[in-house]
Amino acid sequence: MDHIIQKLKNEEVILLPTDTVPGLCCKMSSNKAVQDIYTLKRREFNKPLAIIASDWRMVEKLFFFNRNILRLLTADISITVIAQQRPNLNLPRYLNIKNQTIALRITKDNFLKKLIRKLGEPIAATSANLSGNQPSIAELYREFAEFIPKNYNFTYNFSKTASPIIDCTIWNKAKIIRADQAQRNLLKNLLAK
Repeated sequence: MDHIIQKLKNEEVILLPTDTVPGLCCKMSSNKAVQDIYTLKRREFNKPLAIIASDWRMVEKLFFFNRNILRLLTADISITVIAQQRPNLNLPRYLNIKNQTIALRITKDNFLKKLIRKLGEPIAATSANLSGNQPSIAELYREFAEFIPKNYNFTYNFSKTASPIIDCTIWNKAKIIRADQAQRNLLKNLLAK
């Protein structure tokens, strides 16, 4: 963990397991590392990265939240929530180049939670695959092997589903952007409460 935290503090990109699929991750406040992720992934700059925090208190100053957002961020499953960001935030411009929204997730993974707490700030992340490709272990090692932490045996089951994405920018009206059928059923129950 100390090795990973040092790399993040040095504004480097690192490949980490997340609650869902492996992610290219960096310190949220690093302009350099955030831009590096876009370059590595060959991702369009108008597609924001997600911010992953250890708990909602870590990100509550970043966005306007309502009961839907709070319920989704603190649910038992990992959900990425798009929310309206607060004005005058000093975030790296590539976290959201197009508008004033922010994609947030509270990790359920104990290792990631501990790492983020020790780092002292959220991480920016996106799935470890080239844009437009399905994630695979072969591509992960071919394209991103140098970003896997030293002495870390990275094995992964790619049958895991990416986190659902819900747009909560319209006050009290959540819209499901991405989810498989099982996730949709769960989300509808959460949002109906």
